[in-house]
Amino acid sequence: MELNHHAYLVRSPSLSHAGVLSLLEREGVSVMGNPDLLIRQYDSLGVDDARGLKSEAILKPVTGKRMFVLSVGAITAEAQNALLKLFEEPTAHTHFFLILRPGITLLPTLASRLSELTVLEAEHVDSGLAPRFLKAYPSERATYVAELIDAGDRLGTEAFLNELLTFLRTKIDLVKDSGEGRAALDAVVTARRLLIEKGTSVKQALEYVIAAVPRYT
Repeated sequence: MELNHHAYLVRSPSLSHAGVLSLLEREGVSVMGNPDLLIRQYDSLGVDDARGLKSEAILKPVTGKRMFVLSVGAITAEAQNALLKLFEEPTAHTHFFLILRPGITLLPTLASRLSELTVLEAEHVDSGLAPRFLKAYPSERATYVAELIDAGDRLGTEAFLNELLTFLRTKIDLVKDSGEGRAALDAVVTARRLLIEKGTSVKQALEYVIAAVPRYT
């Protein structure tokens, strides 16, 4: 797929960036250490956020293309109106990927300026691997994720990290637990953010999980 449109709409139940980042990699865009790849997360994108994006979009790209990957839980009508001109008259070589959950509606005027894009997303699967991985010592854990590392499987790795998060969240009282369980959860969240937002390699993300996540039984 050639990036011949300036603004794309991506529907994702989890608001994951992984599918968009994988697509950009296939298009030859570096997702590691790229100063022109800007990833933003908003629980609710407001008008001030939209104006801030407009200010960032006018900056000259270093690599030739400036990419904005925006994961948005909700977006106000005022913010949508503020984005209209930006999407209608974009700065050259600037591309936006607006990630919304299915069911979130946009103003027709804004929706008409977006090209809807379908990307492959890692879905949550329960392989039963999470409890075994968490109980293992770091020296043993590499065997559990060897296939993911060998294949460089970003989607599979994200699915595995999602499984770890789901397991920990069902087992941990986040209010009371300040010990190994909470530390494990924090480390997995960090690894997932590194993989998705920072473009860290599969090997680096999983090696971080192996070393940083305390044993949790």
